[in-house]
Amino acid sequence: DAEELGCSEGYWDPQEGIDLIWDGSRWASLIVGLGLGMEVTFCIVQVEQSDSHPGVLQGMKRILVHESRTFRWSAPLVVRTPEREGEVLEVCIPSFASLWEHNQEAYFVPDASKGVARTRLGRREDFVAFGWGPDRLGLPLPPPGGQRCYTFDGPRTPDGIGSLGFSLYLPTGHGSDEAPEDGWPMVVFLHSMHARLDGDMNLFYESDTPVRLLQGDPGCPRTLRERCVVLSPQCPVDVDRADGGGIWLRHGWYEVSTYAPEIEAALGSLVTSVAKACCVDPSRISISGSSMGAYAALELSARWPGFFSACAPVAAHYDLDPMEALIDRLPGP
Repeated sequence: DAEELGCSEGYWDPQEGIDLIWDGSRWASLIVGLGLGMEVTFCIVQVEQSDSHPGVLQGMKRILVHESRTFRWSAPLVVRTPEREGEVLEVCIPSFASLWEHNQEAYFVPDASKGVARTRLGRREDFVAFGWGPDRLGLPLPPPGGQRCYTFDGPRTPDGIGSLGFSLYLPTGHGSDEAPEDGWPMVVFLHSMHARLDGDMNLFYESDTPVRLLQGDPGCPRTLRERCVVLSPQCPVDVDRADGGGIWLRHGWYEVSTYAPEIEAALGSLVTSVAKACCVDPSRISISGSSMGAYAALELSARWPGFFSACAPVAAHYDLDPMEALIDRLPGP
């Protein structure tokens, strides 16, 4: 029943819900921002699809895909959000099987959940990556050949703190004797408009982003899978846009937008922190992106001359005039 979970005017839109992400040992979400002291009701929805449909994104075939899926709803779960700033409430469900054995009565967690769920209240620093300093991730790294999603809080600036979700992938030989002497190359990928980490990590979502390719897609380049650390941040939602999305490095819509220095600061801090924590060669950090993300890749390359070893924009979308000013700021060879 919270707008942040996809509820609007009393109706729930599954496209705006929160996807749980498999991190190798459990299903988890990124941190969800809610008001203080709120009573929030939510459900867990299990989706099953027996057949693979390569036509998910091909017009009317989407209807056939939905017909092949089955959905199962849990009982409503009710929690109360923390009363103080800087606290996070973690809701843990030990077994999903218990969610479906119910009579649709609401469970108030944890007091009347009958063991279905339990909660843990803690400081935000314990739940975000690098919460206790830029040199220590503070949370488990992904296993070699795997990726996990995290939440990251950028440094405090006059314009506020930029918070980012991000996916981190470690190559198959990370932490072994296969590590390059000078460190691993790292690719920073910035997604297109309306893309989401939970969407691209979703088993039912088909895309050609690195996040999705590294989920075991046979089309994933071997070099990306075996030789690169891959960092894929999530563009923060811009509440002023009211469409559930945002624009990299901007507030508002392109033609009437303003620059977002707190997001640039957060990206810079995130990239350098991950590079230190994951044994990355600082001379081999490259950046890429598609559409809106490609614009941001060009913008950051211009603002951070000499930081990236290469920039590979794909179908860059740029609605800010004049574009020549950005091109002139790009560093030469």
